[in-house]
Amino acid sequence: MAIHARRVRIGVLVSSNTFRHPAILARQAITLDHMSGGRLDVGLGAGWFVPEHEAFGLDFPAPGERVSRFREAVEVLDRLLRQERTTYAGRYYQLRDTVSLPRPIQSPRPPLMLAGHGPRMLRIIAEWGDLWNS
Repeated sequence: MAIHARRVRIGVLVSSNTFRHPAILARQAITLDHMSGGRLDVGLGAGWFVPEHEAFGLDFPAPGERVSRFREAVEVLDRLLRQERTTYAGRYYQLRDTVSLPRPIQSPRPPLMLAGHGPRMLRIIAEWGDLWNS
């Protein structure tokens, strides 16, 4: 679809942060940004649907930890999409001189559509997000 539909923006409304490392999501996003000619919106949320996690065999952390992981993931994703090299030392995610080449077509990065509600989530969305999905 990204290659053939030339006028629409593409992306998922919400990709659960609990499903993949933000560095993997960044690489996938850069690829899709190129395939779409710079029409990608990156959707990300903290994760909420327990049956999906159980079906995939994934841990489902408590709400506070999911929000903390989301906060770090958004910062990691933002850095990887903006910078050629990224080092990050967080509680949940660590990167050592990670190279992000090629760069996304969109500058400074594809828009981030962040999903969530509640005071902590809204602060993260206000700081890092370009779009909000509630």
